[in-house]
Formats: sequence, structure tokens, C-alpha cells
Amino acid sequence: MIDTATTPFIPDGLGVVAHRTNGPLVWDAEKIVFYEPERRIQVTTENDEAFRSVISVAAGEGVDGLDVVEQLKDKVTVNASVLDFLIKHQELIPDSWKANEEGVPLHIYFLGTIYGKPDETSENYCACYLYWNGKYWDWSYSMLVYTWDSATVAAIIK
Repeated sequence: MIDTATTPFIPDGLGVVAHRTNGPLVWDAEKIVFYEPERRIQVTTENDEAFRSVISVAAGEGVDGLDVVEQLKDKVTVNASVLDFLIKHQELIPDSWKANEEGVPLHIYFLGTIYGKPDETSENYCACYLYWNGKYWDWSYSMLVYTWDSATVAAIIK
């Protein structure tokens, strides 16, 4: 049982800006799905520019973590308390979470918890993610203003 209301690990120098709780959660990896963000296509009047925009979107460009947080406002996002639990119980993480269908290692974000400094704007907010480092599961965090690539997903509860 995971208490999603517990305060998660807080990276040095940061504070919790937002922490969405979902009550007690019985761990079941089958109930977690990965949200791949909706990509934005910028349409221009010049064919060459439009083509470059489509190529950028196909390469996973055009959306950042702040966009994804907005896209997920009505979804049940998984918070960093669940990440803390998984880091302690790595045997419960499915092997399928290591990489996407193309074999590219996944970065699985836990957007139910957003970190930052109270005096900062949202451009400096960040979130933690889980990834397979080739030997074991590890975590890190990243600024939400960075562009998400095709191997960056958010964990949500279906």
C-alpha cells in the first residue's frame, strides 16, 4: 500500500510546489499507463517551413513538460510518493518500462508532484522521473520547460 499523501523525497534546494494525492494506492503496474503528449504542429504558409515543422514533431519536438502538465489537468497523475516507493521496491517495476517500442530508454515522469522554489515562476519548475540506467532503476529530475522527446512519458492511472 502506497500512501500518496506522504511528503515525497525533495531534491536539494527545491520545495514542493504542488502535490496531487490519490489516497491509498495498492500497487498494480497494470493500472499505470504512459501518457504521450499531444504534439503541436505549427502551420506556416511556406511549404518548406511546414515540412520542417512536421519533421520536428515527428522527432518528438514541440511540447514541453509545462504543456504536458496542462494536458493532464483532468487526468489522475502519479505523484513522487509512488516514485519513492518504486525506487525502494525495484522488483515491482515491469521490464517493459525500460524502453519504448523502438528500444529507446524511457524517462517516466511523475507529474503529480511539481518542485521548485516558492519565489520562482513556473518556467523554473521541475519534476522527477524514473529511468533504467542499464543496471538498475534510478531517478532524476528535470526542468519542465525542456522539450519532451518521443521517449519521455508521464505516468497516469487508468
